[in-house]
Amino acid sequence: MKYLLYFIFFLSCAELTCSTVLVIGGGPTGIGAAIEARLALHDVILVEKREQYTRLSTMSLSHDTLAIFEKWNVAIPLLQVLDFNGTRRGFILLKDLEQGLYSRADELGVQRIHGEFIDFAHDSALIHTARGDQLFAYEILVGADGAHSLVRQKLGIECRLLGESSGGIVMVPATHQEGKLTVEFQPHPHLLTKKVSIPTASVLFFQNRPMSSEKLSLPDMIRLAREIGWQQDALKMASENCIALENIPIYLQCARCFSDPTKSVILLGDAAAAASFYSGAGVNFCFKTTQLAGKLFGANQQEKAHEQFNHDMAIEVEQLINLNLPFF
Repeated sequence: MKYLLYFIFFLSCAELTCSTVLVIGGGPTGIGAAIEARLALHDVILVEKREQYTRLSTMSLSHDTLAIFEKWNVAIPLLQVLDFNGTRRGFILLKDLEQGLYSRADELGVQRIHGEFIDFAHDSALIHTARGDQLFAYEILVGADGAHSLVRQKLGIECRLLGESSGGIVMVPATHQEGKLTVEFQPHPHLLTKKVSIPTASVLFFQNRPMSSEKLSLPDMIRLAREIGWQQDALKMASENCIALENIPIYLQCARCFSDPTKSVILLGDAAAAASFYSGAGVNFCFKTTQLAGKLFGANQQEKAHEQFNHDMAIEVEQLINLNLPFF
């Protein structure tokens, strides 16, 4: 009897699965969108050009993002959940975040293809794979392929550049108050600076102000840390193992629109709008966009759903841009 009930449940799920969602880009946004689509009982194919997750950027996750992870039932082993002024914040390396999210997507049955988007072909997408170029049919395509999105370019959607800068991040081993996250700022005439302290490390952020020509290699950031009074951190940066991301290009930009209903395509995350890493809002914006996509995945009338998605995205993007404009 138990197995008969399982079989009936499986058939009911199969009947509800109405379409294939093709996700281009296997970063946090793309994996999050794939999870949302699977939870809406769609078949999902995730296309990612990287073979492994290796990015060492540090991610600060908001309370709302952590709530999304709980909804997805995602377990991320190395995620530190800390107290910041009475609210929960998460802290994790990007590679560990991506791996944890992908493990959940894999559990849900998301099919992953190692490949790269090339172009559209009627109701299919042309993907370059190890077996050659292949066509993948879809009912909904999600462009989550980053700030330089090829999906967006092939759709002919203009992207407005509102600001450009460069930055650097250094993570050094340290011991701070258990369970707490603190943030410190130091003034500098040419830079925006921020130090985030978590129980196991100090993370120093540097971003050039407009018209600044400061280079942000590790030796430069060691010098700058000394100049602004972070002497102990500078010593550790020079003498101990640290994680350093140097001379990172930063863009403040947004797409003219976020949906093309004629091709059943939506843009999420950095493909829709990219913002300064200094505010820490970019990654949390990416996860917000997956929730807007979730509404579209569950809609019966796709044309109206695309209109609503574009409207809701415009509101989120405006908030992101207004938050980050002062840093440019």
